[in-house]
Amino acid sequence: KGVYLIKVSTIAETAQQPLEDVKTDVAAAWTANKRQAKAGDLAETAKTRLAAGDDPELIAVELGGTSFDAKNVVRTAGVNSSLANNIRQLIFDTANGGIDLEKAADGNGYIVVRVDEVTPGDVAANTAAVVKRLTELNTQMSQDIYAQYQAYLQSSYPPVVNRALQKQLFSENSQQQ
Repeated sequence: KGVYLIKVSTIAETAQQPLEDVKTDVAAAWTANKRQAKAGDLAETAKTRLAAGDDPELIAVELGGTSFDAKNVVRTAGVNSSLANNIRQLIFDTANGGIDLEKAADGNGYIVVRVDEVTPGDVAANTAAVVKRLTELNTQMSQDIYAQYQAYLQSSYPPVVNRALQKQLFSENSQQQ
């Protein structure tokens, strides 16, 4: 995959940053962490209430969230998809009738999902889509096999560094002016 050579020219002593330089960033990070934790608590509450049979619209209003129906969700994202990949994956990993939650893709809150209906794809009606997906899967599998083989070769035959040649090529005396 490549070899990188690094020459350390200076080493700076570690130094503590002044409080005034980091105070704003630390406060913002602390606030964001607290908001995310609160969002997680609210998401768990929403999940529990959904499992108890409460109305999703009512839960969203009472907890300050948003409720919407995602219909015709497919495994792969299209250009018109409004669902993040992690949420799409959550939907397909959740059983029919199941409820689960996941952090929002932007890291700002959580998404609670309830799968109300699973409709299997119709292979006969979507032959072109099936062939396209099969081709994609074959390509992914080929790439995975290649990556595994490459990792095997790299672990079985680790690179050997020719230090003499390295010194000759990268010494300060050999630098072109």
